[in-house]
Amino acid sequence: MEQEPFRIRAYGFRELAQLYLPNIKPHSASLRLKALINASPGLQEKLGKLGFKPRTKVLTPEMVRIMIEKLGAP
Repeated sequence: MEQEPFRIRAYGFRELAQLYLPNIKPHSASLRLKALINASPGLQEKLGKLGFKPRTKVLTPEMVRIMIEKLGAP
């Protein structure tokens, strides 16, 4: 079964976290994605320029694109 290519669009933070970390609970996936963002040099700063804050619930397509560039596609 072929997997669809990842689509850059608006995602809920938890939704995207679960795409990156599908085998853990949603809350844990969100915490781990936040840790990945913090550990990736320059990523938090780039996202911040687009309005990303620690409690951001919805990621814009541009935020998602920047995350894909730094972290790779889920």
